[in-house]
Amino acid sequence: MFNFLNSPIITALLSALIGSLVLYYLQTKLSERVINNFQASETWIPENELVLLTGGSGGIGKQIMEDLSRKKVRVVILDINQPTFELPENVTFYQTDTVISEISFRPKHCFSILRPHFHDISAQFLLNSQS
Repeated sequence: MFNFLNSPIITALLSALIGSLVLYYLQTKLSERVINNFQASETWIPENELVLLTGGSGGIGKQIMEDLSRKKVRVVILDINQPTFELPENVTFYQTDTVISEISFRPKHCFSILRPHFHDISAQFLLNSQS
């Protein structure tokens, strides 16, 4: 019976495969470090996050709210339309018009609504999909 592992071709192919996997792993880890400026990334704790979501009563905003809510992220929806569905426990809704003519005022307006209720807000980023 022929032993495949004794074949030089099979040994070379297995060595190449294992070497490729090791290089792929190292490249992935190095890229991760470069993206984080060679800092170890901290573990993301969803329960410690607060997301301000404009337009979360329907469409894409509703889907984003549902996805974040399932991960136990606190979500605050600011929308002019009332939600037509029951909100999860970790989601709060404020009815307001976030479409303000002066674009530079929008973040200030949104955070002024939230400050009295959420004292631990620190803005990491603000994504507003309204035009």
